Amino acid sequence: MGNSSVAIIMCTESGSLECMSQLLVKSIREFGGALKDADIFSVQPRNAAPIAPITKAVFKEHQVHHEYVLLNTKYVDYGFANKVMACDHYAKTLTHDHLLFMDSDHLVLNDLHGLLPGSMDLSLRVVNKKGVGTNGQDDNAAYWKRLYDLFGVSNPQFVETVIGKEKIFSYYNAGLIFGSRRSGIFQQWRANFEKVMGMGIMPNQGLFFVEQSVLSATLASMKLTVNELPNTYNYSPESHFYLTGKNEALGLDQINTFHYHRLFSPPRKINVRKDFASFTGPKLEWIKQELIACGINPQPFYEEWEIDLYEQKEKIVEMMKKQLND
Repeated sequence: MGNSSVAIIMCTESGSLECMSQLLVKSIREFGGALKDADIFSVQPRNAAPIAPITKAVFKEHQVHHEYVLLNTKYVDYGFANKVMACDHYAKTLTHDHLLFMDSDHLVLNDLHGLLPGSMDLSLRVVNKKGVGTNGQDDNAAYWKRLYDLFGVSNPQFVETVIGKEKIFSYYNAGLIFGSRRSGIFQQWRANFEKVMGMGIMPNQGLFFVEQSVLSATLASMKLTVNELPNTYNYSPESHFYLTGKNEALGLDQINTFHYHRLFSPPRKINVRKDFASFTGPKLEWIKQELIACGINPQPFYEEWEIDLYEQKEKIVEMMKKQLND
């Protein structure tokens, strides 16, 4: 599969999201391997302020096709609708064989060859935890039954969650979707999403994961085949801390895509020595520099002296408590 057969797409809006899009684009071009030169398309799908000149400059330097197209007019208060509309838009307007959608809060750290689905229709990562998913006999069962009845799913397929190994109806993370454009999945996802939103169907937990659960229910209705990605894709802080507890945490040279969510959001700072000890080497230094350059966080990591000072303070506090109790 050549680069010309894959288009990478993302949503970019002014503010913190555009900073993340800058970082994502840079990481694709730096570490994306077989897909590092793939066409990248960025869309601004809501009527919002224009992106900053620095973002436009980064996009131009890294050959990103950015456009403002008013795609999300019905669900402007639901940001996750943007990805549904963007995927549908590019499935209709591009000619590439495959589309790779990525949430902007992703970092590419190694070759993306594992995404290539072979004879499968899509490549996706199973959700970490059940969340709004269901085993068919819990509080979320009624929600999934409504989805399955609406989309004509009669024979549920199952997956195991990454954390806890719970058996649930097939449910995948929609932060990274690699799919065949000709399969029709992206157009059908939008059609089903619009039905669900129009009928006001949502799980007990609310609207947050509707777009993600509708994607999985749509896959089930279309009987598409899924290449279930290993934990090196869509690797998240939640995944990291879970694997750390098992002494299996991955290093930066093992992770293909890091879905960091709010990990780097200010005023948060990361204690690498304590919480991410497996993150070392040149890629860590690249991340530190680019988090600052992209405007995501001016000081994303604790310095060694800050960690030492904090630990000393903790020791002093413990000593004082001990003295008071003696």
